[in-house]
Amino acid sequence: MTDRQATAPLPLLPNPAPSTARNLSLRAQKKILGSVATKNVVKLFIDDRSAHLLDILHQLTREYTNNKRRADKLLNYTIKTAIKLAVLIRNEQLTDAQLVRCGEFRRKFHQAAVTFISFHEVDFSFDKVYLREIMKDCGELLKGVVEMHLTGKSLHRIDEVFKFYGDDVWLEWLFLDSRHRDSLHAAVMDLHQLLRDGVI
Repeated sequence: MTDRQATAPLPLLPNPAPSTARNLSLRAQKKILGSVATKNVVKLFIDDRSAHLLDILHQLTREYTNNKRRADKLLNYTIKTAIKLAVLIRNEQLTDAQLVRCGEFRRKFHQAAVTFISFHEVDFSFDKVYLREIMKDCGELLKGVVEMHLTGKSLHRIDEVFKFYGDDVWLEWLFLDSRHRDSLHAAVMDLHQLLRDGVI
């Protein structure tokens, strides 16, 4: 194939219906990616540092709940939500208002990461109410971005994830129980790097 052939514009179709094809393609992407969104598959879509952080979070969740199925489900919900949001952004499906809300979500999530680091590194700074409210705000902002695009089931997954990780008992266990301090420290190191890289 020549360069001219490779860069030639697509021919116009008579009576085109691009929105139908685009919508079908978008739905297919969300469904397929959502159905295969496992811990191993997600590593094809995200950087190694983020994947490592997810692994640590999954390990801690499993230790806390003593329930592998519950931990797997929360990880799966997190991955599916992240992939579907990425598909919406990549396919330019968000309105201007939703993009603004997406920016607000990103800033709030950044705040959550910085707070998480601070609570681990600064003695006696832990404030479960403050972090719980940040997590709650993150969930509400994210739902505001995707609620017109995703199903009620997907919105329920968002609620489940942010409700669990913003729960008072979980947060106390995570920050005040020294038995898993090494895992918490590893998660904090990942967050530091993701912040430096501008991922979060």
